[in-house]
Amino acid sequence: LVEINSEVSIKHSICCRRFGPWKEDEGPSLRFRKVTVGVRSVVKGMVLSGAIIGDNSCVERLSVVDEGAQVPAGSRAVGNPAFNGGETSESHSRYKWWKALEALKLLWIFAELYICFGAFLTSQIIWNHRLSVKFRYTPLLYWVCLIATSSVLLLALSVILKWLFIGRRKPGPS
Repeated sequence: LVEINSEVSIKHSICCRRFGPWKEDEGPSLRFRKVTVGVRSVVKGMVLSGAIIGDNSCVERLSVVDEGAQVPAGSRAVGNPAFNGGETSESHSRYKWWKALEALKLLWIFAELYICFGAFLTSQIIWNHRLSVKFRYTPLLYWVCLIATSSVLLLALSVILKWLFIGRRKPGPS
């Protein structure tokens, strides 16, 4: 019922069913209609049943493509109900960078995991064999000290990384 072509970005729900009229003898009924989303289209708004989104089209946020409506190829659908809001040349120029940006996000997650692991390992090296063994709550205190030290190390490291990537800036007008 839903046909989604290649390189499509969908950020909102797509409905392919609708309740039909209530008949006293039969009760409620459901109607299903096919929804088609074209190649390299971006759907940020709602698409209802029976709608056809053309290639290289964009359904903007808070827009609703009504039941059975057609969005022409290379256009923007804006409003509720959606109408043609012009061409999509601007909104699709950013699409080429999405995949590279997603790969960078994934690499940064792995880097953060290794940084957290390094901070925790450093905390273990700092606190290993430093607490009294005779104390009843030594294991609990050990873990509290590990977490606190790791948090301080990660906070200091995040400040250093901010200074490296963004630079040291003072608040207020430049």
